[in-house]
Amino acid sequence: MVGQIDQLVSDTEKFVGYLKSGDVQNAKKIYPLARMYFERSEPIAESFGDLDPRIDARLADLTEEGKTEKDWSGFHKIEKVLWEQNTTKDTEATAAQLIKDVKELHAKIPTAEVTPDLMINRCGGFVK
Repeated sequence: MVGQIDQLVSDTEKFVGYLKSGDVQNAKKIYPLARMYFERSEPIAESFGDLDPRIDARLADLTEEGKTEKDWSGFHKIEKVLWEQNTTKDTEATAAQLIKDVKELHAKIPTAEVTPDLMINRCGGFVK
């Protein structure tokens, strides 16, 4: 798991770098790679309170909870800008928070108690 999180941090740093430099094409190219490493860690990431939704919430998930777009952060918020507007403009604050949250996840992973029940229960959500 630690190797996956190391790669998540590395690819997210590259992603954020492309966003900062305005490089839409390379940001789009590395986006699915960084997300893949997050998805592989998600069963454990979910055990750290609101860290998982800060990194990976979809807007529809937030609206179901009575929250608004201003409460939204993470990969999917940036994804919306990249693909719908084809720009990196106005992603700076979200990108800065994303890398901060990913690094926080990296720091917390060694403290996670990974049990068979945790993996079975959390991974079950992927099947639904």
